[in-house]
Amino acid sequence: MKCVGVFRGEGRHCVARHTHKEKLAWRSRLKTLVGQICHRGKGCKPDHLFAYLSLEALKESSWRPWKRHRLNPDLQANSRSYFHQAKHYGYSFERDRGLVEIGDGANPYYIQDLRWTTGLGWYGQNAALWTFVWDPKAPPEILCNEVIATEVALRRARRVVGKLESGVDCDGDGEREYHGTSCDEEHCYPSWYDIHNATQRGSLCPSGEKSMAAFGRRARKNNLPSLERVTKPMLGTPIPRESQNERMSELISIMDDRSPIQ
Repeated sequence: MKCVGVFRGEGRHCVARHTHKEKLAWRSRLKTLVGQICHRGKGCKPDHLFAYLSLEALKESSWRPWKRHRLNPDLQANSRSYFHQAKHYGYSFERDRGLVEIGDGANPYYIQDLRWTTGLGWYGQNAALWTFVWDPKAPPEILCNEVIATEVALRRARRVVGKLESGVDCDGDGEREYHGTSCDEEHCYPSWYDIHNATQRGSLCPSGEKSMAAFGRRARKNNLPSLERVTKPMLGTPIPRESQNERMSELISIMDDRSPIQ
């Protein structure tokens, strides 16, 4: 079953594996994209940003941007989020009535619940949690677009960095004492592990030594210092929301030109 080329359309349930050549081609596209994201961005480290994003893409989708994630934990998490995140799409969820529109401009795709109950794309993104970060009126399959999936991941990552820099109360004592796992003798700061933990596991607080060690092992294989301090500039130049569709199309064209998929 050949699936290459469907990433601009709807996500497909596809069990076919990439050939090694195809994986290298998709890696090349991400590297091109990261180069553009870091272009003229002071403080951005393209090698480290690429290493982090490629870690997530390999683990979550084996470099298949069109993938729908159908493992039971994914389905359960997405089903919960579908109801909890309805407000972002112009709905409320009522036990006796189900989804109810609130105001004008509700997402017309949101009533099609099966489209929202799988993870999508390169990074296995929970559809209800991630789609509105790009456009609350869009269909969830936009997460199968390489540029959109990567940009919403980075928007969330910047938000994580900002919250940790301000401090998070992890022990319930009312003090925002947790700032991350990249520590020197006096202070701690957000790290690549913290971004992974918050965006993939849903927690701003550390998830334990086992989780940190597992990410560290994967990071070392990819030459990524997992506990390196991460700042917002290191995550590249954000795509302006007011022109995001135009910029997305421009980036896809650059990727198609420099790193085509045959």
